[in-house]
Amino acid sequence: MLVLKYLFICTVIISLANCASVFQSDLVVQIKNGAVQGRQSTTLELKVPYYSFRGIPYAEPPIGNRRFEPPVAKGNWDGVLDATEDRAHCIQGSDPVVGEEDCLFINVYTPTQPSDSCELLPTMVWIYGGGFEGGDSTYDNYGPDFLLEKNVIVVSLNYRLGFLGFLSTGDNVVPGNNGLKDQVLALKWVKDNIDRFCGDPNQITLAGQSAGSASVAYHIQSPQSQGLFNRVIMQSGVSLSLWGLSRRVPQILNQVAVDLGIDNSTTRAIVDGLKELEVDYLQSSASSTITSVYLANNPREGFAIGPVIEPDHPDAFISGRSHEILEGGQFTKVPILLGFNSLEGTYNFELLFRLYLVQYDLNPEKLLPADMNVDSSKAAAAAKKLKSYYFGWIPVSLSNMELMRFLSDDQFVRSIREFARLAQRHVPVYLYRFSYEGGLWGYHNRTIAGVTHSEELGYYWVSKHDPLREHDLTVRTRMVTLWTNFIKYGNPTPSQDSRLENIIWETLGNSLNYLDIGEHLVPTQSPEKSNMQFWDDFYNEYGNPPYSTY
Repeated sequence: MLVLKYLFICTVIISLANCASVFQSDLVVQIKNGAVQGRQSTTLELKVPYYSFRGIPYAEPPIGNRRFEPPVAKGNWDGVLDATEDRAHCIQGSDPVVGEEDCLFINVYTPTQPSDSCELLPTMVWIYGGGFEGGDSTYDNYGPDFLLEKNVIVVSLNYRLGFLGFLSTGDNVVPGNNGLKDQVLALKWVKDNIDRFCGDPNQITLAGQSAGSASVAYHIQSPQSQGLFNRVIMQSGVSLSLWGLSRRVPQILNQVAVDLGIDNSTTRAIVDGLKELEVDYLQSSASSTITSVYLANNPREGFAIGPVIEPDHPDAFISGRSHEILEGGQFTKVPILLGFNSLEGTYNFELLFRLYLVQYDLNPEKLLPADMNVDSSKAAAAAKKLKSYYFGWIPVSLSNMELMRFLSDDQFVRSIREFARLAQRHVPVYLYRFSYEGGLWGYHNRTIAGVTHSEELGYYWVSKHDPLREHDLTVRTRMVTLWTNFIKYGNPTPSQDSRLENIIWETLGNSLNYLDIGEHLVPTQSPEKSNMQFWDDFYNEYGNPPYSTY
């Protein structure tokens, strides 16, 4: 009632702008679109106060005729918008379909109560992973308490996923990458509004993991994202990762149209027909088609639905080959922190999956990377060499650790190292390998040595799992300190720090320096050296540039 009273007084007597200090004392902040009501909380362990503004719309709902279209900035609203709780995440899944189509919301967490005179703080903008088909930005998944205790602001955002976010007709009807264009609009929102929450618009670190990390890599390359961030953090994924580029989205679109009985005489007819369908039905049907495409094709050719190389047009997010763009230095020059986990490809190989793997024993050429452009006359010899190096005489379908190591190197390590190697010619690059086998991501009964995909997230976001031992918390303190140092200074170790065992994390350089984050922090060189040497020699012998991924 008190807020309503102030609103009434301000409306009748003076302008809204002159009420800013009154609003802020009640955690109502005036941004460019209108007023938002936040809430105060305390961090989980140290009980430090922080302020959250969650579920703020940054775009008009992408529904109706806006489905499959680039995002449109949110218009102004009257009154005070309730920003005290998470809002709906974007449509995903198939059985059941969850989320809503109206989902383009952004969340701001600040350790400083917004005011006219607050000190502006560095800000991290987080993009979640989930294979471009799942994920959300809720506090339950990404609680930023430990980061806030280090006096940085954290922003998280939703973006359209799967068929709704990454449909492409292969022409200018729907060029594609709308999920990435959602992220661009959210970054513009941050640039325009973060100072209202005591954030410094000139100290923005863009960060993500897995598909979110690949998204960050694409933003470095996209002309649409220039000037919207000052540093980047990429965890377990880059634009060069095989899975990070979708190569057959227009064909999937046509198959979805056929499956749904929609006129597919032109791409415009298909898109217009899809816009008329109820969203849960569309999502379920498209997901079924995508699954059938995975089963019928080689999944090593990239995600069935995700980022695409757009036809060249003025509003293209990306319209060139990532490897060429990076090699030519045509990207946003900002400091980079990136890396991978020690065994990204950890997997439980059940019987049905092993039966699926038989195709690689029957036709080893399917093991060859899609981007190598291997001459057909050399494909058999190349496949034999690759299979022999990783599997020896063991069938792929019966392998265990051999397959995990192959997946880790092939899908993550080599592309991340190549991205780092190309970028370091122009900017400072800090490379890491996370090898700490702890319990903060739920692996309490570890049967395989190595740190799997996503496991590092438990060491600076709030974890739903209890630590196995006290050292888990020590490693978390180190991770939080390294990451927030980079967010603040563009350098994870600006000076010696006993919490970080007094190490100095050197940039990559020609020696391929990196930091192994395990029981201790160990600066070393040439990650996965022998396997990476194999890949270098393999590409030199059989690859034919230009490459898209690597």
